[in-house]
Amino acid sequence: MLEKCWVVTEWLGVAVKDSNNQGCILEGAPSGGGDRRQEGDLLQSKVRSTLENAIIISIKTIFDCLDCRATQKKQGIQILMHLSLDLSSIMDNESGTRRLTWILLLIIACESYDDSEYWMVCGFTDTKKNECDFDSIRCLARKKLEDMLQEKHELPSEESERKLQLILLALGDLTTAFVDDAEDISIRTNAVIIMEGLCYCYRRYIDLALAKQVKGMLVDVIPKVVKEILVRCASTREERQAQGTDVENGGVSQGDALESRTCQDDGYTDNGRLRKALISLCRDGYMENFWLRPEFKKIAPEICKQQGKSFKYFKSLLVV
Repeated sequence: MLEKCWVVTEWLGVAVKDSNNQGCILEGAPSGGGDRRQEGDLLQSKVRSTLENAIIISIKTIFDCLDCRATQKKQGIQILMHLSLDLSSIMDNESGTRRLTWILLLIIACESYDDSEYWMVCGFTDTKKNECDFDSIRCLARKKLEDMLQEKHELPSEESERKLQLILLALGDLTTAFVDDAEDISIRTNAVIIMEGLCYCYRRYIDLALAKQVKGMLVDVIPKVVKEILVRCASTREERQAQGTDVENGGVSQGDALESRTCQDDGYTDNGRLRKALISLCRDGYMENFWLRPEFKKIAPEICKQQGKSFKYFKSLLVV
């Protein structure tokens, strides 16, 4: 699904550029062709509106997707901001608004050269440098985040303090969303996805003070991450074992019946997607990061011990 969205978005980006070129041709038409120019302008406007709506819909799909990685969500928002497209559909509810602040956090905090494979989609390049102008989009993201947060929070007047406060507020909300068991499960899953993105970006942050704050947050939530996996993934293993026994006896387990009522087309339930995101966070986030791995391997075994489990058993659960 994600690959299809990118293909559509790339085609639309080229089409927008073509429609702009067509507009320039029409504007250069000889005088006396007023009706033709008017018809051309109207056609150009309709084409642009249709294409822009299609781009927004495509990226909204990625934004809401619980199987997409943080870097893919970030790329989608970067494209929308660069093309100056309407973000209201992204922020169509409180959940969307919160999730957008987390993605803006990623854009502001991280170097973005790792995203370059998709940037020909929108031609977001500095023609003087002939390279992606990530600094400009980062400034747009910071301004957008500031506009969103100052509606609910009083921000410092000094610029450097205000920038740091924006990051702290976004990080605080991200942490709260993950650790609150009463929170909607899709919000918690999105929080885990963004946390993995922060792990991936760690040590590629623009500001050292910012890197320190992000690392502190990522380390602080390790106990909760480990406990979630011990409970959610262990229960999945037990359910599978129970289901195997029931199948042998010609029956269906209660857990299987419950899962089937909430299962999506790809076979994952909402709980399954959270488990999948948690496993990816540990396996591809913490354990693959040179600087975060020692912290994780120090804390995780202690949490496992407190829960009466071994770290070896924990690692055996990290299977999607």
